[in-house]
Amino acid sequence: IAIIAVLSILGISLVYVAMAGALGCLPEIRHQLERIAQGDLTAEVTVRRRDELGSIMAAVRDMQHGLTRALARINHASGQLGAAAGQLVTMTDRTSQHIRQQESETTQIATAMNQLSATGQEVAASIERSSTIAATTNQEATQGRNVVDGAIGAMQRLADKLEQSGVAVAELA
Repeated sequence: IAIIAVLSILGISLVYVAMAGALGCLPEIRHQLERIAQGDLTAEVTVRRRDELGSIMAAVRDMQHGLTRALARINHASGQLGAAAGQLVTMTDRTSQHIRQQESETTQIATAMNQLSATGQEVAASIERSSTIAATTNQEATQGRNVVDGAIGAMQRLADKLEQSGVAVAELA
């Protein structure tokens, strides 16, 4: 019985030592998980065991590395997004500048078209006045020609009468 008692005490001691060793790393695992949960990914998780608890610590370490890589990718993408936003602002400013320039050019073209239209109206009015003057001049020229034709006809008749008178005077003489 004494041997059984000694073996029992030895067995209980071995179970206690094994449990204490196994449960001894749980506070460290909890501490590492709490740091990661608070956003601290800088502490290196060290795996010292090769049992199930060691596998849990390795999984915590792998999770920490995965989160670190994910944050690095997010940070990189954020930088690229910021650069793209800056380029978009620059392009928007350029587009706005081009739109303002096109508005100005459109206004200038509209002004030029209005001036051209006014000039066309002035030319049309001048042509109408010239046409009226030409018609009046043509009418006056026709009247003048009629007067000249009338004067030529009267002179012709006078010349005929003078000739007749010259013939009559020659017959009388």
